[in-house]
Amino acid sequence: MCSAANVIIEKRRSLRRRVLKRAKALLHDNKTVLDCVIRDLSDEGARLQIEHASTLPRLFRLSNISDGEVREVRVVWRKDAMAGVAFVTAEDTGSE
Repeated sequence: MCSAANVIIEKRRSLRRRVLKRAKALLHDNKTVLDCVIRDLSDEGARLQIEHASTLPRLFRLSNISDGEVREVRVVWRKDAMAGVAFVTAEDTGSE
């Protein structure tokens, strides 16, 4: 029997896929580059394994080494050496 206390509510709007992809966090107009690993990926964001996650700026660019894609991201959570990021869209920036 399943009790209400054991139910996990999924808040994500898109399916999350487990991945293991090398990436780079590009900070301060690409003047600082940090190695990281993309551990989970969805259409809306990613979970990163990165040293010193607590020092990441709120906004930065994420370069996925395997496909060469570079996306603007926004940090939504941090814990130890992990950070969750959301992909910034034109809607977020007010651009068209």
